[in-house]
Amino acid sequence: MTKQFLKAKQFLPWGVNKELLMPCEKYPNCEYCPPKLSSDKPGTDYTCSNCGAIRMSLWDVPPEKLKVPDINISDFEKALEHSHTSVSPEELERFEDWTKQFGQEGV
Repeated sequence: MTKQFLKAKQFLPWGVNKELLMPCEKYPNCEYCPPKLSSDKPGTDYTCSNCGAIRMSLWDVPPEKLKVPDINISDFEKALEHSHTSVSPEELERFEDWTKQFGQEGV
């Protein structure tokens, strides 16, 4: 998916029985999410009582519980913004010449 997926700091329970965890799109997920403080004791629960987001990293989510976000058109648009051609105009011209000599176009 995206960098955002890898950098998620919170996950929302998802599914009929809330058995899966899906990464939140933003952090904090809502204005009431508890921040993680350096003075907090180890084992502090950072689950938000308002939105239900659980504070954890991607690496803490068991693979069988991970719900991969659905891909949408904006994901493709972002990928296209960062894409580049892999064939130079000169090389493309060589392919076109070869097709004219030895191949058939449109078949």
